[in-house]
Amino acid sequence: MVLTPSVSPDIMRGMKKVHLTNFRDLSGRKNKEGKRLKKGYLFRGRSLYGLNKKRLKEVEALHLDAIFDFRDEKDRIAKPDAKIKGAQFYPCSVLEKLGPEASGSPVDIYYIQEVIAGKKMSKEEYEYSYELFMRMYREIPFAVEAFKPIFEALDRHERIYYHCTGGKDRTGIFSMILLWALGFDDKAVYRDYHHSNYARWRKNLWRLAHIFLHSGQWMSIPYMWKYLDCNKKNFNITRSAIFGSYGDIETFLKEVHGVSKERIADWKAFYLEDSTRLVSLKGKG
Repeated sequence: MVLTPSVSPDIMRGMKKVHLTNFRDLSGRKNKEGKRLKKGYLFRGRSLYGLNKKRLKEVEALHLDAIFDFRDEKDRIAKPDAKIKGAQFYPCSVLEKLGPEASGSPVDIYYIQEVIAGKKMSKEEYEYSYELFMRMYREIPFAVEAFKPIFEALDRHERIYYHCTGGKDRTGIFSMILLWALGFDDKAVYRDYHHSNYARWRKNLWRLAHIFLHSGQWMSIPYMWKYLDCNKKNFNITRSAIFGSYGDIETFLKEVHGVSKERIADWKAFYLEDSTRLVSLKGKG
């Protein structure tokens, strides 16, 4: 169980001064070809609900073109994103818009949220809710309609911010797909996913205490940690759903999402830059 903060140099290199839990710029990472993501184009994090003036100003300073909200409609209405100047908002409910490869019935995110809220449950109910949680990692990669607008924004070379509620599961799964598409290896992709444990360590501690105080059950704590922990098991479920069935990310994106190799090559050409160029520019400074 990892609950203490420890941030790698690659992660720090991609940070902007935006004080939102689990926020990060994906830049700074080096892919298999030795190229790095450009700074200031691809951002991920939590929802933009409840921003004060200072936080709103920080987000607007990113000059975003588009914001993609992976939450369900009920959550978007209850806790709407702040309006960001110059940014187009896209509702992309990943659990409501799954493709034919998924099981066919939407994952009941609200049942899972009852666990997180501290509802007293039996062991069988906890196990069932965890099965639903694992389904998310298998099925979200097939959210064809939900991901279509964000792929189109990448075609337009836009500055984008994508999020769910806490920015770790639905957001983390899309980040895996995006980073694999841009040529990053499993180690780099997992590092980004796992970083949510460090970025959310205070929030995670609060959640563990909250569920115990509300449920009064010691067994709620290990089950709660299963939801909070961004671990290798979750990562491998998503990886297996993609690579186990399709072999590589290009085939998966083509057959499931209709994204051609030419489109992926265009994303790489725009969003990546040669790392040696970054070194030379720093040397001139």
